[in-house]
Amino acid sequence: MWLAVGVVMNMLRMDAVDALARLRAHAYGLGDTLDDVASRIIDDPETAGGLAD
Repeated sequence: MWLAVGVVMNMLRMDAVDALARLRAHAYGLGDTLDDVASRIIDDPETAGGLAD
């Protein structure tokens, strides 16, 4: 999960607290777990761009 936080931090230019909050909100909005969202981001880092919307 922390690797995914790093990807989001880099792609969206935010600090770790905000990146983790963004991941949690995204997971909640999808009805998914944080681990599932993080796994998808690690498998395909380009999906982190969808978190900006």
